[in-house]
Amino acid sequence: MSLARLGEWNFIDDIRSERELFQRILSIVNSDDVFYDIGANVGIYSCLVGNQIESGYVISFEPTPEAFTMLELNVQRNGINAELFNVALSNSSGKTQMSVRGQTGHQFSNEGTGTIEIETTQADELIKKHNLRPPDICKIDIEGEYLALDGFREILAESECYHVFCEIHTGKIEAIGGSAKDVEHLLQELNFDLEYLGDRRGHYFVEATRMSQTD
Repeated sequence: MSLARLGEWNFIDDIRSERELFQRILSIVNSDDVFYDIGANVGIYSCLVGNQIESGYVISFEPTPEAFTMLELNVQRNGINAELFNVALSNSSGKTQMSVRGQTGHQFSNEGTGTIEIETTQADELIKKHNLRPPDICKIDIEGEYLALDGFREILAESECYHVFCEIHTGKIEAIGGSAKDVEHLLQELNFDLEYLGDRRGHYFVEATRMSQTD
């Protein structure tokens, strides 16, 4: 991975705080799975999970230009079979503003100062457009998680996705769209059972699990 990127304390702290989540995902991923890394940043999850996948592959989404450039480099360095998209998943397609604070503090924003313009798209629309395989496992770590899931309803309902790992940003989600309860209810409507996995700085992680439709 990029030493320049990993040298930032807050980024290292994020990795340490997600140790159990890393271990959980790596313990369940199958060699033929398709893993969606939503909010991939520089590709920590994409690379670790991708190294365990053989006949499957990784699909990563990262809207910020700097992080996306490092994501491309890290995936290449690690020989990961991945498709990368420089977009933010949301419930609408178009352009929006995103504030960028440090290595990991990115969120949709209407403020003109300290923002960049990014592209947004619905997962349902993008998957059909590019003829992608639906996910078996998703990791969602974005400030706008409800919007992303809202634009992903159709594919998640029809697919055999059996795990969704989501960090819910309780202090910011309502300002961006939806609420923590909306995220939980949406996943439950899609027949996922939810398990609390811990918290970090006021946010919390959930693992949404359902049996494969072929089981």
